[in-house]
Amino acid sequence: MKQTDKIKEKITNTNQSLTPQSFEGMKSNQIMELFDKYKPLISQVLPKHLSPERVLNIAMNNIARNPKLAQCTIQSVIGGIVLSSILGLELIPQLGTAYLVPFKNSKTGKLEAVFMMGYKGARDLAYRTDKISIIYAVPVFSNDHFEYQEGLERYIKHIPNLENHGQFKLVYAICKFKDGSTHFIIKTKDQIETIRKRSKAGNDPNSPWNNGIPDDYLEMAKKTAIKALIKDLPISFDYKFVSMDNQVVDINKFSKDQSGEYDYNDIEEEIIEDNKNYVMNKVEEAKVVEEPKTKQPEVNKDSEDDFVAEVKKVLAKQIQEECRKTNQAKIKFSQILKDFQASSLLELMNKVDEKELQSVVDVLKLTNAEVESNENEGK
Repeated sequence: MKQTDKIKEKITNTNQSLTPQSFEGMKSNQIMELFDKYKPLISQVLPKHLSPERVLNIAMNNIARNPKLAQCTIQSVIGGIVLSSILGLELIPQLGTAYLVPFKNSKTGKLEAVFMMGYKGARDLAYRTDKISIIYAVPVFSNDHFEYQEGLERYIKHIPNLENHGQFKLVYAICKFKDGSTHFIIKTKDQIETIRKRSKAGNDPNSPWNNGIPDDYLEMAKKTAIKALIKDLPISFDYKFVSMDNQVVDINKFSKDQSGEYDYNDIEEEIIEDNKNYVMNKVEEAKVVEEPKTKQPEVNKDSEDDFVAEVKKVLAKQIQEECRKTNQAKIKFSQILKDFQASSLLELMNKVDEKELQSVVDVLKLTNAEVESNENEGK
């Protein structure tokens, strides 16, 4: 029998022995005995800086602190523990990295534990890339001085009123790359509320959104902005883990081959209101010039002759090359797409003429030249 088959058989036997549906009514030693059955699986996916015993003790403390969590399905509680272990985010509410929040499934009528990332947890994941030097989110209140500008020269100016800040108005998330370039995203209170209401645990009184502690609400608002910013950055990032936020994690959907992989087929896509700027990675996906001849992109052939279409292809290739050089160029191009209300390079080609496309190339070249000049001055 193969090693993977042995692991599958072991996990299957473990699951079949779990007759209780929840931890309700169990004593602490009974819960720990149940946890022990899952310790081998937890050990397979646990980051080196955490021990299975520490993670399980934290889970015990969460159940003791929140009796409703004991009423949640065992699969969802242990699934949330395993996911937090994979991400290296400890389930200690005071740390603000991750939470398990009880949520009633309207279809089954059962309570399930929803895994919820905190603001500090989202920042922690972002810092694990090798491109970001600073990333954070800041709430803005009605009595603060706040202004920002969109376009090719984007900026934010925020002067907080520390004595009388007023009501919560919006939140912005901002990051600085190691090459000196910056990027930010803004979420209004209405947008934050829309996302909260769509969250599985957004209306639960045990959730950080609704526990009556103002600072906890602001932390969740900041986390929401950070998540939106992460999805909008031109960096390599494992977005599938971000998609697990505000989800019920079923222990049975983890791969049994010691890889820690999860079946994401049933994960509900979280809607980030008005966050349509996921275009930075579209630059590489366009592949306008490299497309096989059998799949030539359509470039509005009814209105443009073949010569103009070929010129646009050449310019598109130059745009791709410039965007590969620096993060600042990618950010510039992302903003250009937004200004033209285009979701990709291909759509931009269909919307503008060859002169405007040449202007885009010139802007990106200038941007890269400025970045190179700043780097040389730093040396």
